Amino acid sequence: MSIEMNLDIAQRLFIFAALALICIRLPVLLRQRRLQPIANQSDWPERIGHGMAVCGMLLTPLLASTDSLFAHFNWSFSPLMALMGAGVMLLSLWMLCCSQYDLAGHGTTTWQLHTGQRLVKSGIYQHIRHPMYAAFWLWGLAQAMMLQNWLTGFSGLATFAVLYSVRMPNEERMLLKHFGAEYLAYMHSTGRILPKWQWHEEKLPV
Repeated sequence: MSIEMNLDIAQRLFIFAALALICIRLPVLLRQRRLQPIANQSDWPERIGHGMAVCGMLLTPLLASTDSLFAHFNWSFSPLMALMGAGVMLLSLWMLCCSQYDLAGHGTTTWQLHTGQRLVKSGIYQHIRHPMYAAFWLWGLAQAMMLQNWLTGFSGLATFAVLYSVRMPNEERMLLKHFGAEYLAYMHSTGRILPKWQWHEEKLPV
């Protein structure tokens, strides 16, 4: 017996993915409470952006998946797009798992450094500096492909774009200030959220 992908199945898969995301991130949040921060640059714009991202990437689509409140924003459902979105979602969760495993306890959910912080340059961090951000970009893309709704589908990409634009430049400045020449060399050898290929160049401090 074959099971054909439909919107109901896609929404259920998204719910399972959201539960998996919570299970992946919850240990980091609990561990973070025991750390002693030495630099915490989190401010109101960053906190607002973080709250928007949580709402856009989790709360709003989860609400829509259990209620028909936003159903009139649906577009014509494509099973192939939903299947591809599920694949992208798996890739997103895999990147999150890899990035947190490679951090080995140095990761946080906020924009801060803590006592004993070291610069991780192994594993997935050997290729990109911010694989968690890359994973959340993939999550937002998968959300749109799976839910296929103009509002709840794109709320993840839209709200994460706000958080990324607020947090990323300041976070890199904080890391550069803390690690100095070591981080500058790391910036020149890796890409921010994509591997550094010849065609992919970004402006770096000198």
